[in-house]
Amino acid sequence: MLLSLFLLLSTVVLALPTWDGLHSRMDFVDSLVPLATQIVVKGPDEVVKGLCHLSSPTPGETGNLTILPDARSSRPPFFSLNREDSLLWQYTNATTIFPVVVKNTSLVDGVPPFQIVLGKQQSKSTDVVSRGIWSWRGTMLRFRLGDEGPENQGLYYACPTGEGDSIGLFMFLTPSLTNA
Repeated sequence: MLLSLFLLLSTVVLALPTWDGLHSRMDFVDSLVPLATQIVVKGPDEVVKGLCHLSSPTPGETGNLTILPDARSSRPPFFSLNREDSLLWQYTNATTIFPVVVKNTSLVDGVPPFQIVLGKQQSKSTDVVSRGIWSWRGTMLRFRLGDEGPENQGLYYACPTGEGDSIGLFMFLTPSLTNA
């Protein structure tokens, strides 16, 4: 009886999942979200001081996306571009992946018309831009409205949001002469 109980327990232990081959955080993220990457931000020295990444001001929460220096963001988040539907997602942890949502701000208080935020889901509200297509062209992340619509040419603007000292990420869409 004791021997059969031992054999049963050893069988259960052998059936537990293991993380063999996952030696780093990137291995784990890539197993959940293929082709996930941190997005490095480049720009003029007066705006982008040192190495900066695209991030949320409060990691793990939805809201404005912004530019954070490595000093404030010890573990920059990973983003993944879904090849099937061209949506951009931010990996937060093993149970949470947020969509990157584009909102139409219509030049509220002088800011560019499209703001990039993290949402809990793709909202059907009137200020959320639908039919958007995210793509990589070289090392530049681009956004296009529809298959042949205007795009942002990979340019983003860090501007005050009007909510305290919060800085948001914005973009303009201009007609494109070439397809992505």
